Amino acid sequence: MNRTVEEQLLLNYLLGDLPDEERERVEERMFADDEFYEQIEAMKAELADDYARGELNSRERARYESRFLTSTNGHERLAFARTMTRAFDEATATASEKRSWRDSVLAFFSLRSPALQFSLAAALLLLALGGGWLLWQNRNLRSQLAQAQTEQSQLQRQAELATEQQRARGAELAAALDRERAEREKLQQELDQARAQQPSSATPSFVSFLLSPGLIRGRDEPEKLNIPSTARQIRLRLDTGGDDDYRSFRAELRTMRGASILSRGGLSKRATASGSVVPLTVAADALSPGEYELTLKGVTRRGDEREIGYYYFRMNKEAP
Repeated sequence: MNRTVEEQLLLNYLLGDLPDEERERVEERMFADDEFYEQIEAMKAELADDYARGELNSRERARYESRFLTSTNGHERLAFARTMTRAFDEATATASEKRSWRDSVLAFFSLRSPALQFSLAAALLLLALGGGWLLWQNRNLRSQLAQAQTEQSQLQRQAELATEQQRARGAELAAALDRERAEREKLQQELDQARAQQPSSATPSFVSFLLSPGLIRGRDEPEKLNIPSTARQIRLRLDTGGDDDYRSFRAELRTMRGASILSRGGLSKRATASGSVVPLTVAADALSPGEYELTLKGVTRRGDEREIGYYYFRMNKEAP
């Protein structure tokens, strides 16, 4: 059977023989062009008729069966094609000469066989119902496609907004970290200057450090805290990282081997130029030189404790 390029394209689409990109173009055109959709439906009917008449080759028959005879709608379409084929064949057989398709239909209506007339009436009713259902389904699919495209656009916009917010949050955290480092360096410089200008007897009895969370144990270098020999107290200021909406805080200090040094609750936050911190004072003689792990927990209004961050530092005591 000789087919045009357009008909061969539709046949390949219906039998599932098109590449993915070409198949998508056909489906987009089908949803956008009513006339093209009607051509596809007509090709479906012609394909069912060719199958019923045995005019498909073995490969086309196998593809048709796997594509269309796995659903109730496909069997109904084939049953209609077979009914029409049988009816037209019987009508043609009663004619004295070969007639056109239109003449065969007219001849069929002139037959007095009630069985044949009933079969044709049932087939026409089935065709009308099937066509109406297909038209409704096409409109429904178009509506669903439009809704899906709208939802996809909304999700894409939400993803873009979330990405922008994450970038802004990252820039804000980076700026806060830079400010904290600058403040820490400034405090260290002031402490060094005070030590150089004052006699050893006037060295302050406490030393203060700002600790930031987020270090990964075993991967990042822990904070180095150099403790003067005259220091009696170590004042640690624990950066909450912005997660400070709690009733109070608890700090737990352990050695890197897991030995508990202290566990202190009822701590409160304080506002600084670089953000909120939780102060913690530890006796200098309670800590030996070495590495430590400090866990900060937030206490919710219901009394539940949630871990906020971990702080790792190495303490070194200066010789007198």
